[in-house]
Amino acid sequence: MKKMQTPNVVKHFSMTALAAGFVFAFLPITADASEFGSEKLSDGTEHEEHVELLQELLVEEEYLEDGP
Repeated sequence: MKKMQTPNVVKHFSMTALAAGFVFAFLPITADASEFGSEKLSDGTEHEEHVELLQELLVEEEYLEDGP
């Protein structure tokens, strides 16, 4: 029984795709946050109460130490 051979085009395409995947996966991607300057993403949102509640819950569950 003959074994089917993979065409060279498929081999070259898969190697190229694999190489491109490695380049994109391991290339450090940085975003320039200075484009926004000091603008807020949304005005008027306050999350202080939510943060305090989350910190209390984390201390109760011993994920955080109670600060000074």
